[in-house]
Amino acid sequence: MSSAEHEHGFDGGQPAGNGNRVLPMAPQVVEGNVDDETGDIHHPGHLVIEGSVAEGRLVRCGGDLTVVELVQGATLECGGRCTLEHGATARRRCRIRIGGGLAAAYLHNVEGQVTGDLRVEGELLNCSIAVGGSLSCPAGAVIGGRIAATGSVEVGTLGNAREAPTMMVLGAVPMLALRLVRIDALLEALEPRRQRLIDRRRVVRLGAERLTPDEREQLTEIEFLLAEIEDRRSALRARRLDIIRRMRERRRVDLSVHDTIHAGVTLLVGPTELRFDRALDGPVQIMWHEDRSIQYRHAGGPVRPVSLVARQSNMAA
Repeated sequence: MSSAEHEHGFDGGQPAGNGNRVLPMAPQVVEGNVDDETGDIHHPGHLVIEGSVAEGRLVRCGGDLTVVELVQGATLECGGRCTLEHGATARRRCRIRIGGGLAAAYLHNVEGQVTGDLRVEGELLNCSIAVGGSLSCPAGAVIGGRIAATGSVEVGTLGNAREAPTMMVLGAVPMLALRLVRIDALLEALEPRRQRLIDRRRVVRLGAERLTPDEREQLTEIEFLLAEIEDRRSALRARRLDIIRRMRERRRVDLSVHDTIHAGVTLLVGPTELRFDRALDGPVQIMWHEDRSIQYRHAGGPVRPVSLVARQSNMAA
């Protein structure tokens, strides 16, 4: 147990028992700031920090996390929901990894992932965040950076009058896509060993009519190892197909902008890139049509091809 854990009285976060009834686990409260004096914070359960979190510090907890004051250039990791009452900012980068949803006053120069929904009251400025759920920022703005969202997106403004390059990735499933990349890497890593075993088997089988006992034992071992690898490959391929199916089921393109989509904004929907060269006043909605073409609706009017208001190109072409 670290000195910080001792100082803040971390007791393992076990639920309190009352007969056969298990009571909810009370959060551990840190009174004051997390800074160089306290050191990093590690806690297995819920955590409430009543002060701020200073630059360079790490806060990690297994449950929900609440920070009452400002987070400045720190790293936050939690297994549950996260609430940043005064938001997060950084001169360089603030890093987050949130297992549930995230609610924040604002986010400036923040990168990482949010498994659940992301709700922001003010600006997302120069952020790079993968959102596994929906993004809700109806009174705020997304300016600069890159946001990828699986679910619906509702924002006040995209970009700004200075045409800050701003990318919004729609219809993405970033959490599952990351798993797919890992599975592909595992499959690729298995292939060299598999090929070496196949080559060894071929060499041993050249003398199949007069194999020695040692060679027969080698052949048996090679066949066993190849069977193990094939079982592993089959399991990984099955997981890969399941992830692809889930990605197709969860993908949505549902963007609502209340005020303005400024010039300098790029929307990425699969291989399709949409660049806005001039501002589009809201309210505007961008969505998939039944035939999977990308459409827009302005101020409750008719549905039209989005290519009428944005420059459309296919990145796969």
